Amino acid sequence: MIRKRLFSFGTLACFAAALLAGPSGAQSQDKDRSASSLDQIADELRSDYGSVRFHRQEQLEDRFLVRGTSKADLGSLPKLYQIQAMAFDPSGTSLAPRVPANMPTMYVAVSHDDSRVYRLTGFEGAEEDFNRLVREGPVQNIITRQDAESRALLCAEVVYGLSPSWWLGGPLKAKLKAAEHFFAEGHDDGLLLADRWWKSAKGDRGALEIATANSGGAFRVSVPVFWAPVEGASIAQVRLYRIEVSKGGACTLPSPPTVVLQ
Repeated sequence: MIRKRLFSFGTLACFAAALLAGPSGAQSQDKDRSASSLDQIADELRSDYGSVRFHRQEQLEDRFLVRGTSKADLGSLPKLYQIQAMAFDPSGTSLAPRVPANMPTMYVAVSHDDSRVYRLTGFEGAEEDFNRLVREGPVQNIITRQDAESRALLCAEVVYGLSPSWWLGGPLKAKLKAAEHFFAEGHDDGLLLADRWWKSAKGDRGALEIATANSGGAFRVSVPVFWAPVEGASIAQVRLYRIEVSKGGACTLPSPPTVVLQ
């Protein structure tokens, strides 16, 4: 009888200890899982770009917030990281400087509890992973045009790889970007070439501003982008990306960008 009671008390004590340690243990497992996933991504990129690091982008995390987000949801926001090539090679016994490869812009996100990793711009399926992040994260309610534009510009950057420095905000910005492009090519007369480009370019000059429209229960945000090849013949143009934003915060690019000025 005494032996049975001791066994019951011992089992109960072990069970209670497991309950107390459970959440902490689960969190530890989640962190291990996310670390393992990030390590896997780093391994996949090593052959092309060498060693990489994951640099947290808190300003992008803040942009994931939308109007009406509850205080309770603040702790459920994802963590966003830009993947960067390391300037030093840590594989040897001492750090050796190296010239990083020409690495494209790449982002990943990690859920607030470190249990899930989402591959964003620079990876195949970035749009699908971002929308999965939205579904699995705090509730998102895109109500106003301002909300939709904010979400579309976040997606432009972390899903579709469009740097904010490429976005246009009118004719003057288009001329300035053209001048920057020609100067970067080594021309001394970048301003003159930009002016010639602007006067000879054909297309829709009214599509050079970011514009948002309500489209059948969702929003469509048009983002004009200055585009010029880094290599080869220089043909500067403006491309228009039409990003659809759902009421729940998901982003889609239903069709390829169109050239509106060239």
